[in-house]
Amino acid sequence: MKHRTDSNGTDCPLSIPFNQDGESTDSILQIQVTNLPDGLEFKETGHSLTQGWEHQPWFGAYYPAPDSHWLYHWQLHWLYQPPNQTIDSLWLWHPNQGWLWTSDTSYPWLYSHNLESWLYFDAQQQEKRLYVYNAALWIVE
Repeated sequence: MKHRTDSNGTDCPLSIPFNQDGESTDSILQIQVTNLPDGLEFKETGHSLTQGWEHQPWFGAYYPAPDSHWLYHWQLHWLYQPPNQTIDSLWLWHPNQGWLWTSDTSYPWLYSHNLESWLYFDAQQQEKRLYVYNAALWIVE
């Protein structure tokens, strides 16, 4: 699954081959996401932004897709969030990295179930990258 934008920087509809419960399916879920407006500052605890976007100070801005458990994180892109979780401790499924766990006290560190290692999410670079602690190497997303 690839992140795509049009010439204006708007996210194109993204086909996700999973249903709202995260199970593989032949049907396709397509969601159109609009970019965050420029110039927003996030100073409060979690709150709603424009056009359905949400924000948590520790996790950043994300768009919860309507009627599903999918969310679009402004840096990590598409993530599946199983139901019945609290916002301060999350299991998330990432299309390239599989199951990841993070919390309000560990982010930008994420624990990778697949790699059995901590990953450091470096959002400061132009190319988003993850540092795999156990292997001492960087993965470019």
